[in-house]
Amino acid sequence: MEQPERLRIALVAPPWYSVPPLGYGGIELVVYLLAEELGRMGHKVLLYASDGSRLEHAEVVALAPAGWARQLGGQDHRYREATYLARIYDHLSGIEVDLIHDHNEATGILMAAAVAPEIPSVATVHGPITEPTATFLREMRRDVDLVAISHSQRSQVEELNWVGVVHNAVDVDSLTVSSEKDDYLLQIARVCPEKGQHVTVEAARRAGRPLVLAGKIEESRQSMAYFREHIEPWLGRGVEWKENVQGEEKAELLARAYAAVFPLQWAEPFGLAMVEAMASGTPVIAFARGAAPELVEPGLTGLLVQGTDGVVEAMKHVPEIDPVACAERARARFSPRAMAEGYVRVYRAALGSRAGAFDSMTIRLGTGIKIGGEPMASVEKTIDVNAPLSVAYSQWTQFESFPMFMEGVEEVRQMDDSHLHWRALIAGKEEEWDAEITEQVPDQVIAWRSIGGLQNDGMVRFEPLGPDSCRIHLRIDYDPRGLVETIGDKLGFTSGRVQGDLERFREFVEGREAPTGAYREEIHRGQATTGDFEEPSQQPERGERPLPPDRP
Repeated sequence: MEQPERLRIALVAPPWYSVPPLGYGGIELVVYLLAEELGRMGHKVLLYASDGSRLEHAEVVALAPAGWARQLGGQDHRYREATYLARIYDHLSGIEVDLIHDHNEATGILMAAAVAPEIPSVATVHGPITEPTATFLREMRRDVDLVAISHSQRSQVEELNWVGVVHNAVDVDSLTVSSEKDDYLLQIARVCPEKGQHVTVEAARRAGRPLVLAGKIEESRQSMAYFREHIEPWLGRGVEWKENVQGEEKAELLARAYAAVFPLQWAEPFGLAMVEAMASGTPVIAFARGAAPELVEPGLTGLLVQGTDGVVEAMKHVPEIDPVACAERARARFSPRAMAEGYVRVYRAALGSRAGAFDSMTIRLGTGIKIGGEPMASVEKTIDVNAPLSVAYSQWTQFESFPMFMEGVEEVRQMDDSHLHWRALIAGKEEEWDAEITEQVPDQVIAWRSIGGLQNDGMVRFEPLGPDSCRIHLRIDYDPRGLVETIGDKLGFTSGRVQGDLERFREFVEGREAPTGAYREEIHRGQATTGDFEEPSQQPERGERPLPPDRP
């Protein structure tokens, strides 16, 4: 089925705050930026939101009173949310849209699947994926396509019904850029142990720099105690706390700071404040966990570190980062247009998958494939490599070099940008199968799945540890049942075999001065975003996949 050039999109915001929000409301701000940009691109956007919402390039249907915000988190919270969503789907029953994009997570996903299964739906997962969240999303199977806000978030549970990853945008027009910096450090975040303000305080004291902490105290006994113990004693002694900063004051704080510090104590799925700082030309110093390695580009927009010592050391290198170049890069990556274009790709992928025919064998694009509705068995291994992340990633893109470190693999032939042909000696018998690269993002992730033959798929994720080291996470999935119940054994997907392949890869990479080649284009759902496959050359250019040297 041919898709229309201009889509009719129903955007479903949460019912609590107006779009755009007058103050707090991170999701509402993201929805606002998305709705306006989609409208500017020519798509017809219908936004469901609370009273007080106003947009220039989208139609607004307000179905939640502004006063409901006072009940957020209270005993009637879920009833208000369900009432709002019931009103939305009643309204949708009388109009035509191409797709629903929901931002209410569990309740919104359930309503889309139960009330309007005939309308293609995608849902953005904005929060961390806890065990209850993962259990619920697994149960939903294919009913609603899910969008992650970072590859880190998606990797927490790879087998969910992911249709793509789209980074959030920030309102770049509300931010200013300054090449002239003051000497204070800045952390904008709610005050709680997970945000790590105690690390920022200690690092600022050791570096002899003033510190501005901006953010409300999270409403919990633990966070109140955290504030009293780790922040309050230092107020007026080089540390200033601003409970709520907005508008011009916030923009000025971001633009004039020496650096913004984010020593997160957990794997945060995104980081709007990080992006706002970088888009203001202020380098970010962040712990290398969660989404931070995706957001911060070391040496260009910030520095990734580990521990308080790392924060203190990184401060010495902040002057090496050009504020203007930092801002330009962040604004290009996290602009409303970049986010909207990412979501349009997601929408078209979701519409394309809905238009196709599904039989009893359902293969998800990416890892965690399912056959006949049953989950695949899997093996996961991790290894640290003493080589820069870009070098390790580039070498992994050279699939035709795999026989040099993968046991039993005789040949991997690159057919085009996203398709491979494998030949391996398994239990004394030669086996062959084709595979498709379903997802590939430079220096972050490569995912593939088999096409016919031996059913298997996998994903390799790359995580920076420092300028000259990285961590590689490898996951292999295979079908252990029925006629193919021995595939796991046939392919050698045992713990020792996978670990051995990783160790040989590490030895291969660490023993070379440079990778055998590099492929730096992105692939999403099996389609390269730019460039075509080119024949190998003696001196590979960017985007080429050269043939490996002869095996010894």
